[in-house]
Amino acid sequence: MAIATPPGEGGVAIVRLSGPLAPRLLARLYGRPRVYWESHKLYYGPVLQADGEAIDQGLVVWMKAPHSYTGEEVAEFHLHGGSALAHLLMQSCLTLGARLARPGEFTLRAFMNGKLDLAQAEAVQQLIQSRSLVAARLASRNLLGHFSSQVEQIRHDLLDWLALLEAEIDFGDEVPGLPLEQSLQRWTRAHDRLERMLQQGQGGKALADGLRTVILGAPNAGKSTLMNLLLGRQRALVTDVAGTTRDTLEEPLVVAGIALLLVDTAGVRPTTDDLVERLGMERARQEAAQADLILWVVDGHDPDPPEPEFYAAVFDKPHLLLLNKADLGLAPWTNTAEVAVRLSLLEKEGAEPLWPALEKWVQRLAGQQHDVIRLTQRQWESLLQAQQSLLRLRETLEAGMSAEFLALDLRAAAQALGQIQGLNVSEEILDRIFSTFCLGK
Repeated sequence: MAIATPPGEGGVAIVRLSGPLAPRLLARLYGRPRVYWESHKLYYGPVLQADGEAIDQGLVVWMKAPHSYTGEEVAEFHLHGGSALAHLLMQSCLTLGARLARPGEFTLRAFMNGKLDLAQAEAVQQLIQSRSLVAARLASRNLLGHFSSQVEQIRHDLLDWLALLEAEIDFGDEVPGLPLEQSLQRWTRAHDRLERMLQQGQGGKALADGLRTVILGAPNAGKSTLMNLLLGRQRALVTDVAGTTRDTLEEPLVVAGIALLLVDTAGVRPTTDDLVERLGMERARQEAAQADLILWVVDGHDPDPPEPEFYAAVFDKPHLLLLNKADLGLAPWTNTAEVAVRLSLLEKEGAEPLWPALEKWVQRLAGQQHDVIRLTQRQWESLLQAQQSLLRLRETLEAGMSAEFLALDLRAAAQALGQIQGLNVSEEILDRIFSTFCLGK
């Protein structure tokens, strides 16, 4: 038993019970006795305490096993929002024999009862923790089995190959082994699929965690002003003193439904005698190298253009050139700047051209990674284990070793993929996964 809705005030508070006692507690705590309960139908009426006193008028529902989220008997009480009523009802449930659910126990029971595989169960947590529409969409695809089906396809092919090897081992000359060319074809097919999934996982991580968007430019170009404008609040300190920003500042931002991790950096210039500023400049260069998108802020009023060789790293990355201080008049060299946004960050309406350009870039980056997968760290490590086993298998094939050795590597790869789905995982791993879930889920 647990409260299935977030803490605090709200329209509805839901208390959920799962297990064989659920129907009996539902009948005991619903104030309108019924001879027959229809599964998955909401009933309106008084909700009682254990002593029979009514505490609220609400909705109750019974979901008959196995047609429920957990695969067990499930009952829910839908009360008016607020923690007091829900905790009062929970106390009555405890009095009548229920116990508090552990974190993620409802989803764990769904997994144990075959309603979800382990990758789908982890997608529930991903969905809850999503910070953007794109992240939620990726988690939803995993919940629907998109990732699991890809894993199962590779695993199925490996097991088919393993069955041929086992037959060769058991029956010797009666079952000839596969020619080397066919074995290499099977290996290539499995390896390429696995390699693609790892690439898709890298793209999915960037979209789910947030595209790393680095604000880069010379001192006093307007970087910190830009960050404050994008966030809609004063996050970065802004002064007329060059080198005010000494270290990176990171803040999440959602643009066009896609999560960004906005990074403000120290101003970058060719030389400085300040040791701390030099360290900040080096950090800025490192951030530029790791960026998914660079917002390159340039003082467009400065008569001298930025040194091209100094900003060479920018052009190797997706970037948006922002010519700031347009209200003061842009220098002649800016007329040759390609794909630049002209703006004035200190003017009330001066940043309007930025938003459509930024949304276009973000959507372009997300569109390039539309075929991606959102992976947990555990899933990523299991895919790497399967990849390593396949690489060893290739070496075994090329060395002309017997079927027994090939079978060892194939079995290891299949087992690593099976762990993603929850096959042969230890209780310790399950406890570690579901302990990160919230109560009530």
